[in-house]
Amino acid sequence: MVAERQRILVSRAFIIKPKFVAADEPTTMVDFIHRNEVLNLLLELKKESGSSILFITHDLSLASHIADRVVIMHSGKIVEMGSRADVVQNPLHPYTQRSSR
Repeated sequence: MVAERQRILVSRAFIIKPKFVAADEPTTMVDFIHRNEVLNLLLELKKESGSSILFITHDLSLASHIADRVVIMHSGKIVEMGSRADVVQNPLHPYTQRSSR
């Protein structure tokens, strides 16, 4: 039921073919199996519409599967930014290093 609602909300966000979508924790309260369905829908709609997505999450592993570029914030400040591979595979900031374990 929750996953269905999330998929509907994601779909509604793309109805008007926006240039930009902010997705703040779009998989919150969705179980692991349905989380992938929501993420796949988000990526499919992104590709179809040509939209850019600001994907906000506390889950670095999730961001590493979705993002082209990653920005890490800690205590309200940007502490690291770069390509997905750079930030995830070679984190420079101690906060990112702890998060990527």
